[in-house]
Amino acid sequence: ARSLMASLQARLVPFFRATLPSGESAAGPFAHLPPATQRQALALLYFLAPLTPALLAAMAASLTLPSLPKDSLSRALEMVALLADRRLQPLDSALSLLVTVAANADCEGLQEDEEEEAGG
Repeated sequence: ARSLMASLQARLVPFFRATLPSGESAAGPFAHLPPATQRQALALLYFLAPLTPALLAAMAASLTLPSLPKDSLSRALEMVALLADRRLQPLDSALSLLVTVAANADCEGLQEDEEEEAGG
């Protein structure tokens, strides 16, 4: 069963982060889906746990795109945290994803949101 899950996850890596013929990485199809479809794709990942390091890295690349809707980002982070909480995902790999996303967060966008909430 683990081999099947790893195989399925390997096929999902390019869905989140594509590798161009030049060897460079680019956003995969996930980044271009409507937000509701992005959330459904993320929900599917819950059932493939534990997520492989390659899939988590590809997800992190997509989750740090400035164009990603905040609700899709929130859904992804909640899902990974839930997997770790239920011991379905190793804590170190879940934390690695969370830290990677936090370190690459769009701080300017967050600051603008805080100003809007404060009425500025």
